[in-house]
Amino acid sequence: MRELGQTLADLALVHLPYGGIFLIGGMSRAMTPSFASLNLTAAFRQARRVDLLLKDFSVTVVEDDYAALTGCAAYLHGLP
Repeated sequence: MRELGQTLADLALVHLPYGGIFLIGGMSRAMTPSFASLNLTAAFRQARRVDLLLKDFSVTVVEDDYAALTGCAAYLHGLP
């Protein structure tokens, strides 16, 4: 879990996702119960030189299996 947290933090510093980080898919949902016990948050917020940036990023697990399809349909619906 430490590696996942560090990877998320590194990607957050590259992309600056102020809207949040969204984990999707069955693997993310299966791992959700382990996030707290394996200290995902601690690994994500591990002391770094730019720790102040990371405090604004939330990590959310998307539970909807059809979120991507719903987003695509909404986009297509808005096209002329």
